[in-house]
Amino acid sequence: MGGMYLYAPGKEPYAHAISAQVFFSNRGVQSHSLRYDGPKLLGPLRVEGRLDYRREIRNPFFGAGNRGTCQRE
Repeated sequence: MGGMYLYAPGKEPYAHAISAQVFFSNRGVQSHSLRYDGPKLLGPLRVEGRLDYRREIRNPFFGAGNRGTCQRE
């Protein structure tokens, strides 16, 4: 995860902000994002954008279940 702020005269609190996250787990989960924030980019309007990518290779997996373990007689 990381972020960067770009400052400029007359731009409060900052001119642009960019952040990125890259996440991998050993269980097959991936979660990546890229975010942009531009307060007062278009005059008084703030522009924000976010791209997300999420991958869960073993989803949905809720365990082996009850087959063969909980049988009624």
